Amino acid sequence: MLDSFAIEKYFHKGQSEIAHVIKGLVVNENEKLFELLDFENDRIFLEPFLFLYFNYRLKANFPLLQILWGYIPKKNRPYSIMVRSNTEGIVYLPNYGYLKTVFINREMELQFNQREILIFCDGDQVDFEVEELLWLEDDKVEILQHSCSLLNSVFINDQRETVLVTILNTDLFNGYVKQSLELLKLVNPVYYKILVSATRKVVCFNGSLNSFASMSAHGGSFLNVKAENGLIFFFDNIIHQCSHIVFNAISFKKEDWFSTSPATPLSKFTRVEDDYHDIYGRYHGLFTQTNINLTIDKCLDINILDGDELHELKGRFSSNMKRFKTALMKLDYPEMYSSIGTEWFRYFEKTYKMLYNKRKELIESINVENQPYVFDYNIFVQTNPR
Repeated sequence: MLDSFAIEKYFHKGQSEIAHVIKGLVVNENEKLFELLDFENDRIFLEPFLFLYFNYRLKANFPLLQILWGYIPKKNRPYSIMVRSNTEGIVYLPNYGYLKTVFINREMELQFNQREILIFCDGDQVDFEVEELLWLEDDKVEILQHSCSLLNSVFINDQRETVLVTILNTDLFNGYVKQSLELLKLVNPVYYKILVSATRKVVCFNGSLNSFASMSAHGGSFLNVKAENGLIFFFDNIIHQCSHIVFNAISFKKEDWFSTSPATPLSKFTRVEDDYHDIYGRYHGLFTQTNINLTIDKCLDINILDGDELHELKGRFSSNMKRFKTALMKLDYPEMYSSIGTEWFRYFEKTYKMLYNKRKELIESINVENQPYVFDYNIFVQTNPR
């Protein structure tokens, strides 16, 4: 029987297996790093930029040592490494900071003499300023403040084309991320612990893509934010995208969950031609809906929101629950699953039934039929005035 302890156990086992794979890739790339890094520390090897590197290094010229330099103890840091700046002249060093120069999209030499950093471009020393990383939740979650060529590689549309986006770094949005995590900690501390352990970076952006999380940047939560978005948007979307990160770890050996290939189109079972997405991706949605709706339910229980925030929260809950029901119906094919997949499906189903029975009147009293794929509060209030 699944419970919070079992879910946490699945999660940590998956994270450990993922870190083991990345350790092997790092050593294969540069054996000397084995002597410089603490290979017992899985957190190092769950750095999202390592996943970006091994997925997109052929597209983006970004040095492996630049990603890992901030994780190497001072006494072990190499005297000289090559680094690359972004379109703003900023060199990003994960787990250390940003070095701000005037040299755009340039490869430069970073020297470290155990006391200070020096940067050289074409042999000449470069002036720079250090900008600290923006950490939340006791230095566990970083809000990324600037882009770079490697990060840009993850913004891909359905046609596998890279899409241009703008990284947003405002006090308002950063504050909403912080408040959302604090609210999650208050209403659902057990799941908060897992989610914060999974989430290493939050990236707010504006562009044509929906919010997402991707195994190719494991540990990163990417939120497409608009000017009108407020706390409840962030609360819902952070739980949604970060839950994808959690479930990527839980189901790392995804072939164990199904009786057929996880890449099998859902249409093989539903016989509906439009169900072209793979069964694993659809199954993912059951986990996110489970945790979004459980958390919103707990938030409604303690009754700490009011006004537009409470109104939007109820609307998102109704919308999510209706989508949850549809997803369960679409995926209710016992022959699709192994014993593990079946056990989790029944857990998702049981959670839905519990929440629906508890909140049936609220769910059915709200009209979300005119909602687009991404919930829009401005549209919601047209059919559900306060």
